[in-house]
Amino acid sequence: MERFHRCRPRKTVRGAASLDHAALLKDLQKQVALLEDDLRKRTEAEPEYASALRAEYDRALESERTAASSSASARTTG
Repeated sequence: MERFHRCRPRKTVRGAASLDHAALLKDLQKQVALLEDDLRKRTEAEPEYASALRAEYDRALESERTAASSSASARTTG
C-alpha cells in the first residue's frame, strides 16, 4: 500500500501539528479508487460475494446512507 508521505505534519501552530489537508484528501481518494477496483474484481470472481455486496448496497440506498451508484452491483444484476 502506498505511504502517505505528504500527510505528515508540515508545521506547528502553538505546539499543535498541522496536516496538509489537500495532500491527505488526494491520497485518500487514491485509496478509495483502489478499494473500488478490488471490490469490482471480487464481485466478478465470486458470485456469492457479489450478491452479498448488492444486498448491502440496496439496504444502504433504501436508508439513504449512500448517494453513490453501484457500478459493480449493477453489472452483477444485468
